[in-house]
Amino acid sequence: MDWAPNKALDIVNTNPNQPRRLTQKISDAEIKFLLYDGPGKTLVLLHATGFPPELWHPIARELSHSYRIIVPFYYDHREAD
Repeated sequence: MDWAPNKALDIVNTNPNQPRRLTQKISDAEIKFLLYDGPGKTLVLLHATGFPPELWHPIARELSHSYRIIVPFYYDHREAD
């Protein structure tokens, strides 16, 4: 599925070596993520233990030469029960 992040929620980043921080609204949830915009197919990088997405930066930066990389913030994105 091809989708584009909500433009109004895009935080502009002028540093080409850093990802864009974006938010995608899906129903009543807002998912924050980092976007390393590359020329190829989209890869989603997840961290199994809930660490911040910036830990993927060295790998995502290298992969972004060939791929579009999305790294969601899956820690602290909603209130716990």
